[in-house]
Amino acid sequence: MYFPELDPYRDRLPQLSSALTQLEAYLSEVVARPTRGRFDHASHDVAPVQVANRLGVDEGLALVLLSYFEEAGIIDHRYDLYCPVTDLVVDRFSSKSNLPASIHCPYEIATEHTVDDYFVELVFNFSSRFIDRHIHDHVGVR
Repeated sequence: MYFPELDPYRDRLPQLSSALTQLEAYLSEVVARPTRGRFDHASHDVAPVQVANRLGVDEGLALVLLSYFEEAGIIDHRYDLYCPVTDLVVDRFSSKSNLPASIHCPYEIATEHTVDDYFVELVFNFSSRFIDRHIHDHVGVR
């Protein structure tokens, strides 16, 4: 799938054009994963380490590339908080500044995890703008 939103970045950053195209191809595979039209499904989540491994680059460059895709309106980031005991997502936040000092864990009775306990993962998923433009308008949701 071709993402025309990336054209300004390809023009402005020719040295990253190949990496942008590789990430575009990878995200095309991710968006095509069958989830019955649900784009909030975990199979559409993309972590920087996945991008780094897939493209054969370090995580720093993966984050830079993902930031360009986010600026282009293709993906959005969020922070998933994991329970350190069950390894399940306890909550999600769109900004690091919103991460709480402590959080009640719904998976353990009467347990509260502090910022020192819980694990935070940066995750990207497809933006509603991207879904509306490329999925709903062009192929319809299955």
